[in-house]
Amino acid sequence: MCPIKAQQPVLFDHLGIEKGLSQTSVLSITQDKNGFMWLGTRYGLNRYDGYNIKVYRYNDADTTCITNNYITALFSDSKKNLWIGTSSGLNLYDKKNDNFDQVITQTKNPNGISNYIINCFTEDKKGNIWIGTSNGLNLLINGKLSAIKKFFYSKKGNVPYHNIRTVIEDRSGNLWIGTTEGLLRMTFANGNYHLTVFKNNGKPGDISENSISNIVEDQSHKIWVSTQSKGLNLFNPTTNTFKNFVQDDLQTNSIVSNTIRSMVIDDVGRLWIGTLEGISMMNTDNFSFTNLQFDPDNKKSLSQNSVHKLYKDQNGSIWVGTYFGGININYPYTTAFTIYNRSKSKSSINNNVISGFAEDANKNLYIATEGGGLNYYDRNTQNFTAFKNTGGSNSIKSNLVKNVMIDRDGKVWAGTHSGGLNVYDPKTKTFKSFNFSKKSDNISDEITAIVEDKNGCLYLASQQNGIKVSNPEKTKFFDFKLPAYFAKNTKIKCITISNNNIYIGTTGGLCIYNYNTKKFHILNNPKSKLPFSYYINCVVETKNNEIYLGTYYNGLIYYDQKGNKAISYTVKSGLPNDNIVGILEDDKNNLWISTANGLSMFDRKRKTFKNYTVADGLPGNEFNNNAFFKSSNGEMYFGGYSGFISFYPDLIQSNDKAAKVILTDLKLDNKSVKINGDDNLLSQNISLTDKLNFASNQNTFTLNFALLNFIKPEKNTYTYKLEGFEKNWNNVTVPAATYTNLPSGSYTFLVRGINNDGVYSTTVKKIKIVVDAPFYRTWWAYLFYFCVLAAILFIVVRYLLIRAVLKKEKEINEHKLDFFTNISHEIRTPLTLIVGPLEKLIESAKDNPELNRDLQPIKN
Repeated sequence: MCPIKAQQPVLFDHLGIEKGLSQTSVLSITQDKNGFMWLGTRYGLNRYDGYNIKVYRYNDADTTCITNNYITALFSDSKKNLWIGTSSGLNLYDKKNDNFDQVITQTKNPNGISNYIINCFTEDKKGNIWIGTSNGLNLLINGKLSAIKKFFYSKKGNVPYHNIRTVIEDRSGNLWIGTTEGLLRMTFANGNYHLTVFKNNGKPGDISENSISNIVEDQSHKIWVSTQSKGLNLFNPTTNTFKNFVQDDLQTNSIVSNTIRSMVIDDVGRLWIGTLEGISMMNTDNFSFTNLQFDPDNKKSLSQNSVHKLYKDQNGSIWVGTYFGGININYPYTTAFTIYNRSKSKSSINNNVISGFAEDANKNLYIATEGGGLNYYDRNTQNFTAFKNTGGSNSIKSNLVKNVMIDRDGKVWAGTHSGGLNVYDPKTKTFKSFNFSKKSDNISDEITAIVEDKNGCLYLASQQNGIKVSNPEKTKFFDFKLPAYFAKNTKIKCITISNNNIYIGTTGGLCIYNYNTKKFHILNNPKSKLPFSYYINCVVETKNNEIYLGTYYNGLIYYDQKGNKAISYTVKSGLPNDNIVGILEDDKNNLWISTANGLSMFDRKRKTFKNYTVADGLPGNEFNNNAFFKSSNGEMYFGGYSGFISFYPDLIQSNDKAAKVILTDLKLDNKSVKINGDDNLLSQNISLTDKLNFASNQNTFTLNFALLNFIKPEKNTYTYKLEGFEKNWNNVTVPAATYTNLPSGSYTFLVRGINNDGVYSTTVKKIKIVVDAPFYRTWWAYLFYFCVLAAILFIVVRYLLIRAVLKKEKEINEHKLDFFTNISHEIRTPLTLIVGPLEKLIESAKDNPELNRDLQPIKN
């Protein structure tokens, strides 16, 4: 690294079997029109959505699977067809049913593809598909399998140029065909194809070899041809000759290997060349090479040197398929963090725990480490030198260096734990120390901050002895007392000096000392009128005199000096963590903030945060106190527990492209639902489904989804909700939504994706969800319940009516009986009174038969 802004290294993220890849040898790569990445290996076909990998393999009992696990070629055409070439036949992906149509070959059908070993595909401007095989070239007119025309084919496979390895169409409509016997250019004129053959005949200007492996056309329309073992060739259309590029150990600027397997042009016009020994990137204007190979000390290097396939996706990322190292991905948007950590194979820092930086007049760095002493970095030679405690008088007194600064005289001041204050004079190469601890102190002291004011006086803070101020000669130190408000056990964590103020951050709040008035000011809470008791880790004053405080788990605090108020920003505002350990301002007035869980860029105008983690190239997410520094040329440094990083803020790029969010799977009781399965849930691929209808006993399910953004996909986030069931959006990092015992009803599921730089997906994905009620809660069940209830009600009412009628009749009968009883009693009484005299009259009329006879009926 040099003081000027150097070209950033080419870094790769990796995708292997640990993340679900079916096998490490990736021989073919393509991206379909939906945005899925398809990766062909020696043992299976893989579909990657940025989070999950779905593997498709051959199954001899399934006629809808791929014809072989050895995937040789993949191609997505303009009609959204996905073609899969294997070592045993051609396949077309059926998106609706998520399976494959196996294409008949010549051996089984005279009108089929000429050979079952598929080597390559291309599509011309007319929409025709060209398929190269080990025995002939096939032209599918309009991409239809019903109209196949064959070239360079014979049943015995003995015609010239029959083994087609690569084929492309150039901007002029010429078809370039690479074979194992030479390069062919086929042009169409007057209804016929005309062939031009380029072979190596041992003459100057010939192509370097007849075995062609790949052909590409660059942005300047130059044709590049690679060979199996004789390097690279550039075609000269004026002379019909070739310029050769071969590997040369005696030249630093040469291709890394002559065995080339794949090539691709990136978005900036560089030619990427995949070889047996790594990748060569060529500037096609000046023919200079940059070679990329596996580096055991660099986790972001190429995972393995044997490259078989290069592919550029829709975002411009370069995908590298290796034979033993899986997939490597280089992103077009760089987060250009340069990492420095301990290495056994090259000069490096001697300890990964970094606690401070300082820059000398030669633009070289002094780096404080906790355990490795003081490190010196020569930026021209890129060598590190360590100053450690040797026990001698001329050495630093402790290897636990907490901070470092360089004064106006060029002397290096290092604050340590248990070793006091140390000063190193680079001119005399000698150390001197100051110890402020008393002999009676049982606790080791620690220097937590060192700064120099405009008069050349040092202000330093120690854990046990407070603040000390030196004379301008820096030979004597005096006590600098804080206001009585601060408790005795208050620790000083940082000191920042501006033109007129000294800002002192403590474990109990912020104290401001004014040079002119010689008075202290304490930051108070405007509501309670009491001092804020923030634990202050760091203080920064911006170019426009704004004050920002980094706190211990209280986030970022903006101190409004005019209004004497504080505005806080926390995790809820977008910070990655509320423990702020470092703050730097860039040339665009943005703040770069190191935290206990990543680095963040604060846009002060928009009041937004953009966060960076190990996924963006950081060596670790946790940063250390005091370990932040901005060099004289604008380069920023942040240190943590895994080394330190440097970067230029204006070289940090953003991915502003919105990606598509798509549904990828439906799981019922944690098992993936099959298309046309017994559960009758899916009649086609879930990504094509607009409505799901669940039975009442299917109301526990999971919807999987994916944002098809492959730039740092581990940083993709999602927000979803089920309208009709949830009011608020759910924010998640895992692309899945699970609902358990969802009540019957009609709902709408909504999901959005957010890419690695906070850009929302192009649309909100929606799907209608209906959960049927159980049989006992259906309309006909309720009708049945109503009828039963009505019948019961009728019977009860009828019973009550009948009972009432019978009761009434009984009452009437009883009244009649009482009436007649009373009447009979009333009648019987006077009759009794008549009977007595009548009997006497009859007795007296015995002698008068006629009168007796007349009286007798009256008695009876």
